[in-house]
Amino acid sequence: MFDVSAVFTSYAGALPYRFLAMIVVMAVAGWGFPFFIRLLGDPGPKYDGRETMNPLRHLDWGGLLAGGIFRIGWVKPFNVRPEQMRGGVFGIVVAVLGTVLLVLLFAVLLNALAPMLLGALGGSLRGQYLVRSARTMSEMSVWLAVVNLIPLPPFLAGHVWSALWPMGWKWLSLRFWLPSLILLIAVASGLLTEWLMPLVNALREAMGLWIES
Repeated sequence: MFDVSAVFTSYAGALPYRFLAMIVVMAVAGWGFPFFIRLLGDPGPKYDGRETMNPLRHLDWGGLLAGGIFRIGWVKPFNVRPEQMRGGVFGIVVAVLGTVLLVLLFAVLLNALAPMLLGALGGSLRGQYLVRSARTMSEMSVWLAVVNLIPLPPFLAGHVWSALWPMGWKWLSLRFWLPSLILLIAVASGLLTEWLMPLVNALREAMGLWIES
């Protein structure tokens, strides 16, 4: 059953902030993963134009919609070559963990920036907008970091299948819209958000991040 109420109730006011935050966080994660992949020996994503902070290069419409509405988002999958990487599948795991840590560091920096903006701009409308934007980006960063540890495409950890099942990954690489569509439908049920919420909030609390009441 689709969780339509999440779109049209109290969450409606948060949607513009979430979509903006999702685009920014996608840019960070989209740059980070190919950066680590290249360090581990595969320059392919860099040559594909993916080692960039331009969010349009990483945009997956299903991931943007799911992230903006339900907080569970992902970037467009990458064309990785595990045979060129040091460690093969373990190299992919290292690249995923490096990207997750990068995104979490981004969340910490944004969380630290919010009170500075509040102090500098006070209660002005611009100040309120910037503080809420920073906090939403911090929140969305944690969500993206957590969900992309799930070893299923199109999440970042799903790239392990490019090493574990090369033929299946090759077939899927021509149809990446399919897992994105399936996952978007699954996320819309609201169950994945409900299951992950305690983990995300526990992580944000452990990191000392602001948590929406």
